[in-house]
Amino acid sequence: MTADVRVGMQQSQVCDISGQPECSTMCACQLPQETGANLTTCQNATDGSQDILNPGFCYVDPTNGAGNNVDVVARCPATQQRILRFVGNNPSGGGSAVPLPGAFVFTSCSGGIN
Repeated sequence: MTADVRVGMQQSQVCDISGQPECSTMCACQLPQETGANLTTCQNATDGSQDILNPGFCYVDPTNGAGNNVDVVARCPATQQRILRFVGNNPSGGGSAVPLPGAFVFTSCSGGIN
């Protein structure tokens, strides 16, 4: 997946162009997909409990059974009520914002960069 992300970074001109760092010098991290009870919290919580999870992500699409709380996707356009949701955003509790301010987010699946 690292190679896919590097291609995405190059295509987005984040690196390996004049005035930008080399992609090989940039740090990258992988966030885990939530599972079990944490997945349920990630997909449904709007009460702040999602913020105290360890940093991770989940896919939320209540119409297709990935969560059941439509409030999580309420700000999405009516025809696109699904999101990739990042959780573990607890900076005031000693954690870090997910993703970090100023960070670039790239996703990669087994099929390539998205």
